[in-house]
Amino acid sequence: MDKRDIEFEAFSAHFPKTISAEVADYATNAVLTWSRYLFTRRVNGIQFGFCTHCKKEHMTNENLKHNDVAECEKCGSVCEVKASGRGRKKLFDEAYLLYYMKSESNPNAIIAQGYYLTRDYREDYHKTETKLKVIAMYLFETGHTKMYRREYWTKTENKFFERKNICSEAVNSMQCKRCYHAIHSIEKAVKGTPFQYSMWEKYQHQDYVKVFDLASKYPCIEFLTKIGLQKVVEAKLGAGPTHGVINWNGKTPEKVLRMTKQEIKNMVSSGVPITPETLNVYHQSKKQELNYTIAEAHAMKDLENGYYRRELEEMSVLSSMDIIKRYLVKQFGKEEVRTIYPTGVKLLLAWRDYTKECKELGMDLNKEHILFPNNIYRSHQKTMKKVETKASEALNNLITARLKELDDFCFEEGDYFIRPALSSHELFEEGSALEHCVGGRYTESYAKGETNIFLIRRTFEPKKPFYTLEFKGEQVIQCQGGKTNRAMTEEVESFVSSFKSEKLTGKSNKIKTKSNQPQGVAI
Repeated sequence: MDKRDIEFEAFSAHFPKTISAEVADYATNAVLTWSRYLFTRRVNGIQFGFCTHCKKEHMTNENLKHNDVAECEKCGSVCEVKASGRGRKKLFDEAYLLYYMKSESNPNAIIAQGYYLTRDYREDYHKTETKLKVIAMYLFETGHTKMYRREYWTKTENKFFERKNICSEAVNSMQCKRCYHAIHSIEKAVKGTPFQYSMWEKYQHQDYVKVFDLASKYPCIEFLTKIGLQKVVEAKLGAGPTHGVINWNGKTPEKVLRMTKQEIKNMVSSGVPITPETLNVYHQSKKQELNYTIAEAHAMKDLENGYYRRELEEMSVLSSMDIIKRYLVKQFGKEEVRTIYPTGVKLLLAWRDYTKECKELGMDLNKEHILFPNNIYRSHQKTMKKVETKASEALNNLITARLKELDDFCFEEGDYFIRPALSSHELFEEGSALEHCVGGRYTESYAKGETNIFLIRRTFEPKKPFYTLEFKGEQVIQCQGGKTNRAMTEEVESFVSSFKSEKLTGKSNKIKTKSNQPQGVAI
C-alpha cells in the first residue's frame, strides 16, 4: 500500500462505509420527485398505468396521452405519462446531491458526500430503482480541509484522487446535471461542532463547500459576519477582490482588521455597509494622513478606483490630490452638502462643474476662496444661475437683432393675433404655461435663425399663452396649445391658414433661415 492509499484510508475513516437509508430515501423522495412516470398500456381497449414510484398498476379513469401529466391513483405521485410502446433510448434521469454528516471519527468535524443519482428507464421500467454513486468526499476540520474526487467517467472510476483545492462539483463535473444540496443535513451535521458558530447560513454560495472550507481555515469569518462585514467574507468566497484588507490569520479582532477597539466600535456604529473597497480606502487614508472616518471612506471609495479616479486626477491640475480630497471630505461633513451630494462621486462632479462655470464667468480659480468655496452646493447654485443669465443675455441679443425682420410677419384676424417671441424668458414662460418644451429645446435655434417661433394670442387676453407656432419658409412645422387643448381647434386652424396665406405664401415673404427643413421634434 503506497502513501496515497494510506492517506485515503485515514481520510475514509471519517465517512460511513455504506450509503445510509436516510440519504437513499432523501434522494428518491425529495430530490428525484420529478423522475416519476406513469407508463400506459391497453388491454382489450382498456388503458392501464404503471407507476414507477409505487410500482403498482391501475386502470386509468381517463384517456391519458404521451407526455401528459397525471396523478397516480395508488400513491398520489404526480407523474409524467409515457406510452409504454414508444422508444425509451434517452429516458435516463440524472442528478447530483450533496449531503452533510458528522464525522465518524472526529466529533468536532463535519463531512459531506456528493452523490451522482440515476434512474434508468431504458430497459425494464418495472424494475427501475434510484442508484447512488459517491463521486466527491469532503472533510472539514478546524484548521484543515480535504477533498477527494472520483473520476467516474474514466477507466479509473473506482478510484478517488485528492484535489489540491476544495471545489464544488455542482459547477464542475456535474454542472450539466440538476444539482441539489440538502440544507437540513447541514443544520444537523454542524450541531455540537465549532461549525455551528460559523454563520454559514448567511451565505448562499452554491452547495456551501467553499463556505466551510473558509470557516475551517479562518474562524474569524464568524466575527466578521456578526459585525456586518458579510460583503468582505463574500469577496473572499470569490465575489470580488478583497484588496488585502483582512489579516485572515489574525487571532484577535484588532489584528484581523488592523484597527483599534475604538475604531472597530466606530465602524460598527456607523451604519455604513462595509465593503473591501471601503476598508481599503479607510486604511489608505491613514497612511496618507487623511484619516477618514468609515463614513467618509465609504463616500470616497469610488474616487479611488476606475473611471472616477481618472476624473479626480484630471482635476489635480487645479490643486494637489491630497488637498482636493481633504476639501471634498470637509464638504461631505456638512449636512446640507451631504444631503444634496450623498456620495463622493456626486460631490466631485458638482465641484468639477462649479470650476467650469467659474472659468466661463472669468472668475480667478487661483484664489483659494473661489477654488474651494465654503459651501460647494450654495456656490454651485450661484454660478449656475450666473451662467444661465449670461447665456440668456447672449440669446436675447440675437433674438432682438431678429425682431425687425420678424415684425413683418405679425398678423391679426378676428379674435386672434400672432407675433414673434420677444426673448428667451418669454419662451420659457410660454413652455411652462402650455407644458411643452419650446423654452428649452428651441430657444437657441430660434435665436440663431434656424427656425421661427411665433406666439398666438387671443385679442381679449393678449398676455396669456394660448398657442405656439413654428414655421420655416412657407411651411408651418407645428402649432401646439396647452395640455388640455394640445391640437388646434377649428377656429385656430382657420386663423393659421389665413396667416399662412397672407404672410408665408410667396418667395418674397420668406424669412431666410439657416435650414428650411422641419426639425422633426414636437414642441
